[in-house]
Formats: sequence, structure tokens, C-alpha cells
Amino acid sequence: MTNILPSSTPLEQPRRCASLPDACTDCELYHRCHENSQLKQLPPTTLLMRAPLALPDTTSYHFTFEPGALIVLQFLPSGACVPLTLDNPTILGRRHGKITADAIDLSPYNALLHGVSRCHCLLQRANNQLSVVDLQSANGTHLNGQRLTPYEEHAVAHGSRLILGTLHMLVFIRPPAAPPTE
Repeated sequence: MTNILPSSTPLEQPRRCASLPDACTDCELYHRCHENSQLKQLPPTTLLMRAPLALPDTTSYHFTFEPGALIVLQFLPSGACVPLTLDNPTILGRRHGKITADAIDLSPYNALLHGVSRCHCLLQRANNQLSVVDLQSANGTHLNGQRLTPYEEHAVAHGSRLILGTLHMLVFIRPPAAPPTE
């Protein structure tokens, strides 16, 4: 693989957002501070002044989500992936006090800056299909370019694009592993 940057060009370091003065200085997230274990006040979700940019839907999808299948959420533009077995309905959102095993904290993906609510949407298995339900989030949930009506179940397929506020992710479904043959 060839390096596309000249060797004398230093890579830019990510800049810390000055509008988050209460963020932890170690990891820049809102949580219990490392120094004094005081719980810092989480700011409310603010309404965004822009709509998410979504490309037109031109792909075909398959919808089966069998028991034992794995969900992979790939966040854009970073490419970071989060695998989920989705044995139970799971809430996607920001840290909101006690995090349970059935909630995914999206704070490491700049969820607050992207307008993600604390309890933004719900992913669940329904009759061998993956579905998403917007939980009346402040900035909405979009599936393949369409804004979802709160509290309505919508089928999610392999390759679907999910946008929470303006946080983009792709959804991939890996079928269950075949049993070993003897």
C-alpha cells in the first residue's frame, strides 16, 4: 500500500471542541470525572439547525435476521464497528446515568455534537427481521433517507443506512455460523 501523503506532511491531530468546557480533560466525555468522582451534568439534546445529508437509496436489501445472526453497526466517517448479538431489544443513545446491558452509549462517536438523544432509538428482533423504532428523539432517526415516525417499527435490512440526528452508520447483518460438519 502506498502512502498518499508526502513524508514531510504531519497528520493533523483532532481538535477539542471549545463549546464543551465541562468535558473530562482525559477522555473528553461527560461522565464521572477521574479526579473527584463527581457526576457532571449532562447537557440536554439541542435541536440541530441542519438536516442530515442522505444519499439517494439505490441499493437492494435482504431482510432476514435469523436467531444467531450478528448485527454490525459501522459508524461513518470513522469506520469504527460495533458488533451486536441483539438477544434483547437494545437502545441506542448517549450515556444517561445507569447504562444497562441493553443500551449502547454512542458518546465515543461524538453523539452529543451530532444531536443524538439519550434514548434515541430502539433496535430489536421481530419475526426474523431487524427493526428500528424512533423513541421520539429530538433530532429524529432516518432510515435510508426517510425520517421515521416516532414509536413506529420499521424493518432494517443488510446494508441499510441509519442516521441518528446527524450521526451516520451502516447496518450489516452477518448470518449465523453454519454448524460444523463431521
